[in-house]
Amino acid sequence: MVRPLERPGAWAIAAGALVPLLPGAVIAGFALGEGTGAALLLAAVAAGCALGGLTAGVAAGVLATAAFFRFVVQAADPAPHLVGFVVAAGAVVAVYWTVHSRARRYTASTERARDAAESRADLLAERVRLLGPMLDTAPIGFALMDRDLRFRYANGHYAEFTRIPAADHLGRTPAELFGGEIGRTAEAVVAKVFETGETQESIVVPVEWPHGTRHYLSNRYPVSDADGRVIGVGVGAIDITEQVVLQEEHRRALAELTATVRSAPVAMALLGTDLTFHQANRPFQELAGDPDRPLVGTGLDEATGLPPVVRSMAVEVQASGRGAAVSDVPLWGDGVSFANVNCFPVLVDDGTVVAVALIVIDVSEQHRLARLEAEAQALRATAELAGKLEQAQRLARMGSWEVDLRSGEVTGSAQMAAIVGDPAAFLAGTGSFVVHPVDVDRMGREFRRLRNGGAPFAGEFRIVRPDGSVLDVYGTGEVIRDDTDTPVRLWGTLQDVTVQRAQERAADAAIRSADLARAELEAEHRALQMFVQAMLPSSLPRAPETEIVAAYLPVVERVDIGGDWFDSFPLPDGRFALAVGDVTGHDLRAATIMGQVRNAVRAYAFEDPSPGEVLRRVNLLLTRVSDLDLVTMVYGVYDPVRHELTWANGGHPAPLLRHRGEVVELRAPAGLILGVFADDVHYAECTVRLVPGDTVLVYTDGLVDHRAGDPEQAMHTLVNLLATGAGAPDRLLREVTGRMLAGGVQEDDVCLLALHRTAEAVPGQPLATHDLAHPGAVVPPPAEPLPGPVAWAA
Repeated sequence: MVRPLERPGAWAIAAGALVPLLPGAVIAGFALGEGTGAALLLAAVAAGCALGGLTAGVAAGVLATAAFFRFVVQAADPAPHLVGFVVAAGAVVAVYWTVHSRARRYTASTERARDAAESRADLLAERVRLLGPMLDTAPIGFALMDRDLRFRYANGHYAEFTRIPAADHLGRTPAELFGGEIGRTAEAVVAKVFETGETQESIVVPVEWPHGTRHYLSNRYPVSDADGRVIGVGVGAIDITEQVVLQEEHRRALAELTATVRSAPVAMALLGTDLTFHQANRPFQELAGDPDRPLVGTGLDEATGLPPVVRSMAVEVQASGRGAAVSDVPLWGDGVSFANVNCFPVLVDDGTVVAVALIVIDVSEQHRLARLEAEAQALRATAELAGKLEQAQRLARMGSWEVDLRSGEVTGSAQMAAIVGDPAAFLAGTGSFVVHPVDVDRMGREFRRLRNGGAPFAGEFRIVRPDGSVLDVYGTGEVIRDDTDTPVRLWGTLQDVTVQRAQERAADAAIRSADLARAELEAEHRALQMFVQAMLPSSLPRAPETEIVAAYLPVVERVDIGGDWFDSFPLPDGRFALAVGDVTGHDLRAATIMGQVRNAVRAYAFEDPSPGEVLRRVNLLLTRVSDLDLVTMVYGVYDPVRHELTWANGGHPAPLLRHRGEVVELRAPAGLILGVFADDVHYAECTVRLVPGDTVLVYTDGLVDHRAGDPEQAMHTLVNLLATGAGAPDRLLREVTGRMLAGGVQEDDVCLLALHRTAEAVPGQPLATHDLAHPGAVVPPPAEPLPGPVAWAA
């Protein structure tokens, strides 16, 4: 303990200021964690204060802070860690200053006469009391022993090492606690510190505990009083068993790898992290160019016999820590020596790179075998190509011929012989296959011109077989010249195109027949359209506060025509009839039945216009006349004075009523399709009164029934269009058909009829009729054309 008026000597201040160098070296060498490193450095600051006083403690704190920043902090932002450490070091110095101040006051007091031994014990106890709270949570094991070699303090980490509670250490010697060899060794070490007064830094101590061998990095330093007398020994320890085991594993792995390299049958070498050879077997030395020159201990750059890519791979792997491989590396530039090279880092369990391995496998023999296989494959391909060429000539009915102008030898392929018999005789004009008399002069001129070195020819001619049949053939020919531009050979082809020409003639005949049939169908379609247009009414009734508009849209792409129809005509009592119907089928028969049914409806209506009665009589007509077919129809009678519509339905889609912005589907009444039952079937009637702005729409099923769409969704769309559509009926029909039949979805003819009560009556407008426009026109003219041919009535 320092006396009140004395200061430590220069050597003590210097020693205390430099204490952090020792734990700093340990931290740098063993790469300890941040907590462990901080604790060691703080302990060093405390030791510096103890050795050299306040001045040494402050200097030790500065040096410890520098070591903490240089070797411990690994965070991207070190400022918070550095500030924390400075605060901790300041706390240690403050604690020392507190202890020092109290000690000065204590020695200045009247108790100077105390027994020296008791004073030292009290001082040691005081230090334990002050430093204990800080060291209790330190990440290192720490203990303090007095001159009797008894424990005065042990923190939790120290107790973990010994596996004896910290409280059980106090007042007992190591021999009493541990017994045997461990206790005697510990006491001898502490006694030596008391004897010499010297600090023992960074000593690796193996301890054979009952629970196994552990390795500790230990620091032992004396604790002195103000007079420089040693009053205790502090012991700090860190368990480095895992690091020691890891180092041992490193050494063992290198030893095993060295044995593997030496015994490997392929060229293999092991390089250190500094890229010097640690091991290289004889095959690798041979690859490097000198089998008798040992590579161990030399640098990679000295192995000049290695291909440059091998050396660059080792440098890259050492820098990146990732393996690399390359195939077919030329070894000595002789064009026949090649090798596959693998270079990879040698790692231990924690991922540390301890060496770089090079493996070179000679694949020269594989290259030689591959060349032989490629040559054999080329020969097989040539033979296969010749076979395929022959097969292709047979499938294409094409043969080839060749004439050697020097020897006069004529050769031809098998297919050439199949077409003309003997190729040589055919070309000479003496064979049984001859050129057709009509083509013989032309082909003779071409062949003579070719023999004289003329331009190539290509043309079609005919050949007469011995049995008199004629072949159509397509022939080509050209001159082959040598290096002096002298003609040496003639070469050409001959293809039998008889089948193709026959097919072309048949196709031309079929096209002419199809054109004729199409013209006939188009004429029939025009006739059907004229017939249907003739069946539609030439005029529609008109009355005050009433508008009637109708439309007929046939399918443009279809040649036939359907049985959809509409009609409206005045009755003798001042009312007028409305009808929309559909006859099954799409042909002239359906159109004819449509006309008969329309005329029957008119005849029955003039006798009794009641809708139920008209449908009943039409049903009887259809069931009793075998030539007629099934029909759906909505028939109604409209009173333009009372503005009442009475209707009946025979299996037809229900009309739609738009009333004040809402649309109602008039499902009642519902009746059977016409022409099914021969019995006298009754058809019910319903009546609705139209107010200004109401519209009734009657349509055929072609408007909503499409194979590519959902009928329910189409019906929902139709209802929405009717609810939000234009008030004028002609514009309304244009909007409905334009939207419902957009995109070419129409698959059936469509008829629509709209009955609309206007908002105001036209003064003086009598009940009358007006003529329909010609087919395809609109009265009044629509603003936009409808898809397809349309007959409009308004």
